[in-house]
Amino acid sequence: MTSSPHSFLQHQQSARNTQTATAWDHFASHRTQITNQLRGIVGGCVGRHALRMCVLGAGNCNDLDLLELCQLFSQLTLVDIDQSALQAAVARVGLEASDQIEIRAPLDLTGLSPEFAHWSECLPTPGVVKSALERLRGTSQLEVLPGGFDVVLSSCVLTQLIDSAQRAIGEDHEEFFDLLSALRLRHIEHMLELLRGDGVGLLVTDLVSTDTWPG
Repeated sequence: MTSSPHSFLQHQQSARNTQTATAWDHFASHRTQITNQLRGIVGGCVGRHALRMCVLGAGNCNDLDLLELCQLFSQLTLVDIDQSALQAAVARVGLEASDQIEIRAPLDLTGLSPEFAHWSECLPTPGVVKSALERLRGTSQLEVLPGGFDVVLSSCVLTQLIDSAQRAIGEDHEEFFDLLSALRLRHIEHMLELLRGDGVGLLVTDLVSTDTWPG
């Protein structure tokens, strides 16, 4: 049987989600902060109705109060590589039959899942990584999404993308920091591409280094 091109990252993310599957209470403060941020954004959308939000890397949705968000938005599009985690999160709050929630999975937010799988078994040369990054800049793995969202939220998923890169080639690889920078830039570009012209992107991250983001 041929494995999915996303199987390497799916396995990693599924393991992360399994570890935090029962951590709903632990995320309470973080969830409240994100909800308050989103309330403020919605409050600033004067004259707009039927607002739509896309969440990149929603996973277990431990940081999302889905019931509250369904009051703020007419549609929630939840994106992740781990479809089972999304389905369980939606079912946990009784919204599995809701027309307001759309699950888009599995979607690879790195754009490099097949490469990561291969690189984890056979360390690539710097030239191979450079070529992959060139391809990454010219493609969009999220083009299957409708776009035109009023709000796009990325909640701590960027850290997970960086961790996947580290597991694939290691921090000592000559192209590691270029890979991190490219992943981060492409992620922000994806957020912008998914937004309507006057939409708002909310990027929440729990880790950054001045080695890769000076100042």
